Amino acid sequence: MSMINKAVEDMKEWNRRTDMDQREQPHLPMVRTEAKWVPPPPNWFNCNVDGAWDESKDQCGIGWVSRNHQGEVFWMELRKLPKLCTPIEVEAEALRYAMRTMLRLNFRNVIFVSDSESLVEALREEPLRPSLHTYLQDITHMSKRVASSKVIFQGREANRVADRIAKEAISLEISAPKLYTVMPIWLKFYLENDFVCV
Repeated sequence: MSMINKAVEDMKEWNRRTDMDQREQPHLPMVRTEAKWVPPPPNWFNCNVDGAWDESKDQCGIGWVSRNHQGEVFWMELRKLPKLCTPIEVEAEALRYAMRTMLRLNFRNVIFVSDSESLVEALREEPLRPSLHTYLQDITHMSKRVASSKVIFQGREANRVADRIAKEAISLEISAPKLYTVMPIWLKFYLENDFVCV
């Protein structure tokens, strides 16, 4: 039943995008340049992170995926959480959780990529925002422990795989995290169609 629900959700999302595309310029042929997932330099990893927050639900989801400069997936993880207060808190928890796991896995040279511009800006602010203080303090501390790491912003279009992972987390039966080294079937389409620019 959950597979059927996911298929229906994907179909609805596809139909919404098609409707929006048709409404944008119905009488002109449209040339679209989509933002792309940008690979890291050689010997570096991208760790794309995202949080899924829905006001109508009692849970939220976080997810991340690490890839090398050739787009090969090394690890991915998702986790369902009790609902946090705001979307930016979910984004911050996704980043904090990804950093913690990457530290445990002894990764070095990591570019953490978030599609939350507000979160990335908040990391640069002094003093830290009171509502995010604990998250930001932890993130700053952990980023110093991951050798050669940085946090950058890229738009949602360049973060599709992490977005899908975070949304999938909400549908989990339990809150225990799921760490993958092999690509799950529900993510295959998103990874294969991620636009990699080299």
